[in-house]
Amino acid sequence: MPELVWALVFVSAFGLGAPAGVLAISIVSVGFMGRFYAESLEVVDMKVAETVTAHGAGWGQVRLYGVLAQAMPDMVGTSLYLLDHNLRAATLLGLVGAGGIGYDMIVALKLFRFDRLSLIVSAILVGIAWDLGFRPALMGSMLSDMGQYLARYRHPDFSHWRRYIALLGQTLSIAAWGRTLSFLLSFAFAPCAARNFAPSAVAYHAVRHVQTFFRAMPDLLLALIFVSAIGLGPMPGVLALALHTSGFLGKLFAENLERVDQGSCEALRASGAEYVQILAFAGWRGTVRETIGYTLYIFDRNVRMAMVLGLVGAGGIGRTLHDTLRVFRYDQASAVILLVLATIVAIDMLSNWLRRKAQ
Repeated sequence: MPELVWALVFVSAFGLGAPAGVLAISIVSVGFMGRFYAESLEVVDMKVAETVTAHGAGWGQVRLYGVLAQAMPDMVGTSLYLLDHNLRAATLLGLVGAGGIGYDMIVALKLFRFDRLSLIVSAILVGIAWDLGFRPALMGSMLSDMGQYLARYRHPDFSHWRRYIALLGQTLSIAAWGRTLSFLLSFAFAPCAARNFAPSAVAYHAVRHVQTFFRAMPDLLLALIFVSAIGLGPMPGVLALALHTSGFLGKLFAENLERVDQGSCEALRASGAEYVQILAFAGWRGTVRETIGYTLYIFDRNVRMAMVLGLVGAGGIGRTLHDTLRVFRYDQASAVILLVLATIVAIDMLSNWLRRKAQ
């Protein structure tokens, strides 16, 4: 479930303010951090743990020095990525009244106040501190209100299931095309963003800056721009997801290429291999598993974000979910949420199966 949907739920339950945004981001972050941490632990070299055990280390020492020590770089990188993601997500949650500066930014864009928009974006980039106003003392009453609110979702209404399935199919199509275009862009330009494969320093810095720009522009903001430019429909959603995720996927691909064993590159170069051959057989071949894993993750993420893009007219099932919540049709909203949840679980199972095959 995307942060924006969780924020809608918590705003409906607790009212406007930053606590709804904090809870929404926390729930989504826990799910991603748990998954990424588990995958980092799955690929550690267990021979190191066996060596530590052979030297008489206890259970805790084996886990700490034989397992966690190997996974720590990936876990730290994942945590920093999620912090980067959460900063952008917190900006968008203002759209539904969950605090932050996002609401003013959306209003400025709709009113074509680009001078005001540029001022807000600049303020975000240099870093603005704001008071969230979250008080732990309110947790007791919030939990009680949350229980009463969730009780309204007990009876899902599937009477419009054909329409929901059609919109869900459009959402999956937006996510798939966005993933495909972002993969092509990332695959083409990632070598230029890797220090050991970049043809020149100018190309390296240029591609890195473009990737940073795409990562800094939230999906929803890009979708608003494309809706204004080319009209309503799924195409703005596809373009928004493609550009935004190409910034992340390109960076991840480039970092994988930078970790390639340079001995393999030198051996191929000494054998007379050209740049493209070195890139193919020493670069991409050594990062196949990571490339597949990141690409599958991007598709998983795009499915969730494609739901949200429907709020601004970029196609998908998100608009229907938003409309049912606005008119307090919790039975229909429950049906949509269950269908989306079943789809996400199915995609996650498929991703895990494909990842095991790749290994």
